[in-house]
Amino acid sequence: WRQTFPLDTDMPAGADSKIFTIWENTGMAEWYRGGGKHPNVAVGKREVSIPFHALTEAFTVDWLEMLGSSYAGVNVEADKAAAALAALDRKVENIVFLGDAAMNRLGILDHSNITTNTMTTGTWSSATAAQIVADIQYGINAVCTQSAADEDFQSMQVDVMMSPANYRICTSKLANSYTNENIEQVLRRLDGKFGRLMGKQAYIGEEP
Repeated sequence: WRQTFPLDTDMPAGADSKIFTIWENTGMAEWYRGGGKHPNVAVGKREVSIPFHALTEAFTVDWLEMLGSSYAGVNVEADKAAAALAALDRKVENIVFLGDAAMNRLGILDHSNITTNTMTTGTWSSATAAQIVADIQYGINAVCTQSAADEDFQSMQVDVMMSPANYRICTSKLANSYTNENIEQVLRRLDGKFGRLMGKQAYIGEEP
């Protein structure tokens, strides 16, 4: 998901907010026949302040663990530090997808600006490859319809992010026995708007 939603961690220690500028209008001057003048394009800007919330995770190492790791030749501190970093990653992912009421941050799964559609087949545990391909294409078409007025989107492909279980289905289930292609490979060949599949980490209550 980090490829789709870049994570900005460029914050100095002790900061409690970050300010960035939003340009309210953009324009391109065009040469008008006859008049020979460039029109003036009104461009405004405003500053937006985003509150910054610190996330911390800690671990302890007692004397028995230190003694045991010394005998076993295992770096218990490194293992616990890696677990602490993984816990921070899980918290960040939960905030991205589900939001956090205490931080007053909305997640992308329930954001008011994001349109929700329901796949025709539903669960893919017993679905055929053709049904799964149709479901994904339905989602791609819905995105294209929703973004039809966005000129920048016309040259972009649609990336599909899904749970690890569904990702494994799409990358392992045979969809074409003649060409030995899986579902992802068939989509890449058939649908010019399809970009790539991404399997989200199983951190927010989904099956591993």
